[in-house]
Amino acid sequence: MQLEGLHHVTAITGDASLNVAFYTQVLGLHLVKKTVNQDDVSAYHLFYGDETGSPGTELTFFDWPMAGPQRPGAGTISAIAFGVNGRAALEWWVQRFDSFKVSHEGIQTRGDAGKAVLAFRDPEGQRLELVDDEGRMNNHPWKASPVPASMAIHGLYAVRITAKALDHTAMLLTETLGFRQSGTYQSEQHSTVYVFEMGTGGPGTEIHLDVRPDLPFGRPTRSTSANQEECFSRSLPTAPVSRQTKTRSTWASAWPFHLSWSHTGKRSRRTCDPLSPFNLLL
Repeated sequence: MQLEGLHHVTAITGDASLNVAFYTQVLGLHLVKKTVNQDDVSAYHLFYGDETGSPGTELTFFDWPMAGPQRPGAGTISAIAFGVNGRAALEWWVQRFDSFKVSHEGIQTRGDAGKAVLAFRDPEGQRLELVDDEGRMNNHPWKASPVPASMAIHGLYAVRITAKALDHTAMLLTETLGFRQSGTYQSEQHSTVYVFEMGTGGPGTEIHLDVRPDLPFGRPTRSTSANQEECFSRSLPTAPVSRQTKTRSTWASAWPFHLSWSHTGKRSRRTCDPLSPFNLLL
């Protein structure tokens, strides 16, 4: 069985209304579904993606207001990258982020190929990136999005995870999940990041493994950045999320932070089963 690419990534928010406002009104993603965590029905599970919620486009969040602050480090997802088409799109996003007071690092180049990347954070401090996918990612933009279709986010480009050592994670990716190493680059902290890809390779198929033996193990709970959250809150009204409408759903996703793969012949949302071998639990 051949894995084809990234299916979705799940993270945590402590403020569902602010989360919905940012991901729909600033990033222009479609709130495809609002359901609950099947292991904790008091918590929302919010799904963002393209017009139809296509596999490979979705970032989802559990709503856990009482979760403690995130502690970055080994064993966690350190950045989630989305694809957009061209440097002109990245320049447009810089202006948009400035207008909404979204913290970003400007357009940088990465690796020998000079890949253009725009790193930024959501209001709670979640590390995100926009990467020039050179038009290689298919997408179905949300028709009601405030973002023009030509500038829209296409889907998950790559996910970067941090590990203390290369060997064991590389072995899992290559010998168990069928990835292959396709390159390396230096991070902003001058560590070596190893790029692994699956299927046909390229955007939507990559895991970037940042090897940081100097870091302690992290804690993947809600991100926090109080100053940024306050600044953003002033620039955009939050979207109300009623806690009276929670219902059960058939979408199972029971872990606080995981990646899920799409695989040949079954590109469906049912690959979210947390016991599936196509989930990488961090």
